[in-house]
Amino acid sequence: MVGYDAKADVRSNSKLEV
Repeated sequence: MVGYDAKADVRSNSKLEV
């Protein structure tokens, strides 16, 4: 579950950067 949350966080950051 922790891994899933971490991946979602990274994706959110990428969207913000783009």
